[in-house]
Amino acid sequence: MYAADVMYVSQRDDLAVIRLFTDEDLSVIKMADSDPEKGDRILCIGNPQGEWFAISCGTITSGIEKFGEYRDFPCNAMKHSAYIQVGSSGGAAVGEQMQLVGITPGASLSLDGKTFKYGVVIPVSEIRLCLDERERP
Repeated sequence: MYAADVMYVSQRDDLAVIRLFTDEDLSVIKMADSDPEKGDRILCIGNPQGEWFAISCGTITSGIEKFGEYRDFPCNAMKHSAYIQVGSSGGAAVGEQMQLVGITPGASLSLDGKTFKYGVVIPVSEIRLCLDERERP
């Protein structure tokens, strides 16, 4: 784990910008230029239930949809079939070109919580809106 500061919390999305403090050289993933499309294959990387760097694969199964609201703004996301578990929120969704195509905020499970129905990914267009919002005075 690294020490970190929260640099910005979006009033529009359930996203934040953080700064990590370390003497290590960290690798940075490139953000894709555009959102994934329905049918695109992705990898979801998360840390569910204390397991580090769990990876699952699947495909994007919908276009951008409104998934409710956060602070009176629409929450726009896409569905995917990559299995994710509780604790994977905030993990990377990576496309076939090994670029960030989104961030996974969660999944939909059956009413008993035992069956995975679909995952949700915030696409890069929404992430860019958050970053652009941060840059405005």
